[in-house]
Amino acid sequence: MIERHSLEAAREKLPVPASPLHLCPNCDYNLTGLVSRRCPECGDSFTLSEARHRAIETSEEVQSFVRATKWDGGRKALGIVLIVASFAVINWVPPGSFVVVRRYVGGFITMAGAMMLWFILISLAIGGILRFYFEVSWSSVLLAIGLFCACGTVIRFL
Repeated sequence: MIERHSLEAAREKLPVPASPLHLCPNCDYNLTGLVSRRCPECGDSFTLSEARHRAIETSEEVQSFVRATKWDGGRKALGIVLIVASFAVINWVPPGSFVVVRRYVGGFITMAGAMMLWFILISLAIGGILRFYFEVSWSSVLLAIGLFCACGTVIRFL
């Protein structure tokens, strides 16, 4: 136990290393090279792990990942909503205003709905393959399929 305490004490006397970057948890001052564990800018004390964690939080790579992740969920949700809404509209809303001729396949799905369902399934399979080769996210694949479904639905009613 004494060896561990002396090792931690010795580590605290070493200067803050240049790599990885260490920033003050309070004011984001660059702490590289400091021997003391007190920020010269704001006067707050810090540990190396707190300073390293702050540098990671403020790095541009982490910020861009967080932004991409936030948009990722929204794109995925929008794609799923567009797919479901397009399928529902094309399956259950009649295209003509007065004459309604519906052909049902299997009792509850129309022929247009069955074709839309096959399109969605084939698009998901192709999207999975393209995703592997082009490194796009599932949210982008789902959004693209949702937009194609929505466009197909709009064109059907024109």
